[in-house]
This record gives sequence, structure tokens and C-alpha cells, in this order.
Amino acid sequence: MAEQTISITLNGEKKEVAADQTGVQLFSDDKNIIAVRLNGEPRDLYTELHDGDVVEPIALDSEDGVAIMRHSATHVMAQAVQEIRPDAKLGVGPVIKDGFYYDFDVETPFTPEDLKEIEKRMQRIIKSSQSFRRRVVTEEEALAEEADQPYKLELIKDKEAHLDPEAATEISGKELSFYDNVDREGNVVWKDLCRGPHLPNTRYIKAFKIERSAAAYWRGSEKNPTMQRVYGTAWATKEDLKAYQTRLEEAAKRDHRKLGAEMDLFSFPDEIGPGLAVFHPKGAAVINAMEDYSREMHRKHHYSFVQTPHITKGGLYETSGHLQWYKDSMYPPMRLDEEKDENGNVITHCHGGDGHTHAHPHTHTQTKAVINRLARAIGHLESVKRMVEDGRDCAEVLIQLAAVRSALNNTAKIILKDHIDHCLADAVETGDQQAIDELNQAIEKFMS
Repeated sequence: MAEQTISITLNGEKKEVAADQTGVQLFSDDKNIIAVRLNGEPRDLYTELHDGDVVEPIALDSEDGVAIMRHSATHVMAQAVQEIRPDAKLGVGPVIKDGFYYDFDVETPFTPEDLKEIEKRMQRIIKSSQSFRRRVVTEEEALAEEADQPYKLELIKDKEAHLDPEAATEISGKELSFYDNVDREGNVVWKDLCRGPHLPNTRYIKAFKIERSAAAYWRGSEKNPTMQRVYGTAWATKEDLKAYQTRLEEAAKRDHRKLGAEMDLFSFPDEIGPGLAVFHPKGAAVINAMEDYSREMHRKHHYSFVQTPHITKGGLYETSGHLQWYKDSMYPPMRLDEEKDENGNVITHCHGGDGHTHAHPHTHTQTKAVINRLARAIGHLESVKRMVEDGRDCAEVLIQLAAVRSALNNTAKIILKDHIDHCLADAVETGDQQAIDELNQAIEKFMS
């Protein structure tokens, strides 16, 4: 009986192959091929082929190949974590620029020693040559298998999860699937909800490194639980990994904060605040030289210089059209001609140059608490600024910005309550309608 065949297009050419062939057989002579692009979509080498399929190989050292390898590394890392912390609840493990991460819900944060142990366990798993095998399941089967994993259950139940770039590594809009890690004896030793694709086996992860851990909100929302995010990197070759680590080392040598201290250019005194530089004589000389050069170039090109105040009336920005677009990020209006009592409370409060004053006492009882909260928020925001300067992952930056925003919102609530409890009550008592109207406007802006 003649062997059944199918017709496929392989690398742009028509080819007749056995009906039961997969990418494993097609590319058995090239160990650098780790997956296929099947009809335009990346798929495992084990994927069944059909008549009319268009097949292209994906090499390990290609951009797609490195991404697949890094995602496979996230599974190995999650397996290693659950071997160390069996109670760890799994989040998501996407690929990012130059690496990958996986989010875990654990009772205590990971220590540097934990990260070393995770890396050792990963090496052991990789050497054991576990294969990645995909199986499609129904939603009911997925829910049953992930019964003790609340975050996976959330992804399964969320029908729009596949639209989330992070969740997209776990959930497909077409079907649900698991990847089983199978040992050489054919035993399933670990599994994870995932759409794939993955490497044929763990041995293809040839060069990796666990880098650090950090706190992160589940699915990027401050309303959700805080997870422990473990970052790693993986490369096609040990040479590529070493080159990456060298780039990081060279960048660290050129860190402006390190150079500023070493060259006695500037410092950041605690008395002034984080991120606020004080330039030393050498640093000031550099700034002066740059300013002199700038002025010289402007004069050379026939520019003239004027001097203007650093502040102005708000009306000027209304005329220019800037205020409506930038008012939220501008310094608040200055309140002039305020009179204070012996306790420092404002008793005369001028508004916007319209000549209106409050006759009621302007009392604040939470000033110290507000100042302390704002100081912490400023410090947090300066830390975020340094993260951006250091080139940290955008998702991590956005999470920290969300935390700053939440802190500022909570501070605003304290100010608002203080004002309602004291100033507003006094305004109502004295019949100061403008103060009441201004509060309403402030509340509307705060809530918008």
C-alpha cells in the first residue's frame, strides 16, 4: 500500500511529504531550527502538518527564535520557583526587550539567595532535556486543572484576556492549551497554561541569567495584589550573553550619578531632596562652558537675547493657548497678600486678582501629614525618573508611576477632607458663597 502524502510549500517550493511528518522530521538535519512559521504563524516543530500548508523554518539565532527560547525559559523558571516554593501562585511570563520575566504570588519576597537557587534549579532542569508538549483543552478542563491557581483562573474566565499583550502569552482567542514539561521517561513533571510556541526541549536554552526581582501589580493595576516579578535574560549563544553583560557593565561605568561623584561634579544632598543636584565648582564650570558656547552660537547666527520674568499672570497663558493643555502639570497659582494669624492660619485669602477675600479663618490640621506624604511621593517619583534614565522596562516604570498617582490621590483626599471639616464649615457659617463655589470647582477637577 502506497504511503499517503500531502503537498506543502517549504521555503517557497512545493514539496510532497509523508502525511504524518512534522517539522521535527523536515528539519532533522539542522539543529538550529527550533520552530516553524506555519501559514504565517509561529508554531512548534511537533505541530501536525496538512495538505496545502506553507512552512518556513525558524532558527534559534533569529529574532523569532530568540523570543521563543526566552518564553520557554520563563516556563523553566516558573518550574524552578515552584520546586523551591511549592505554594507559589503563577501569574504571567512574557518576553520583553533583552529578556523575560514571570510574576509570582509568594508569602515573602525573593532574596538574592533565592534567585541564585532558582538559577541552579533552572540549570538542572535544562540539563534534564525536558520536552515541551502542547495539548488543547476545553475551558472546563482548563478551569479544573488550574483550580489552585487563582490568577490563571482569572485569565481563563476573562474572555478578552487575549487582547492583553501579557496575557496573550497564556491565552489565545482561538483555543486554550497547556504545555507539559515531559522528562526522558515520558512523565509530565510540570505544566503551564500557555498558547506557545516553545522549543523542542530545554537543551536549546544555552545561555541565560537570572538578573533581579521586583514588586509588580497583577496585570499592572494598583487595585490588584502585589506580585514578585523575577527578571531574566537568555541568548542564543554564550557569546551573545557575554556581549550583553558587557554592554550593561559599560553602561554602569558611564552612569551620570557614578561619574558625578567620582569627578566631583555634583551631589544630591539629603537636606535638599532626591534628584535635586548641587553642582560643585567643577560641575558649575562645565555648565558655564556649555552656556557660553550656546550663547556664542546664537550670536553667531544673529540671534538677540532678552530677559523675561520666571513667572507671570495666568491670563498670558490663556492668551497663548497653553493653559488649557498644560495647567495640570504647571505649578499652582501663587496666592498673594495673604494674612496669617499667630498660629499661621490664613485669615485673608486673595483669589486670582479679583479682589475677593475670605473673612473666615483658613484652618489646616493635617499640614504635617500632607507634607510628609508629598515628600514620600516626590522621592518615589525621583526613583521613577532614575528608572527611566537607567533604561528600565516600560511596564515596571508604568507600575511605579501608578503607585505615585495613587499616593497623590490619597494625599488630595486628606487635603479635601481637611478643607471640608474646617474651611468649608467656616465659609458656610459666614456665608462666603465664592469659597463654596471654588470648592465645588476643585472637587470637579479632582474627580475628573
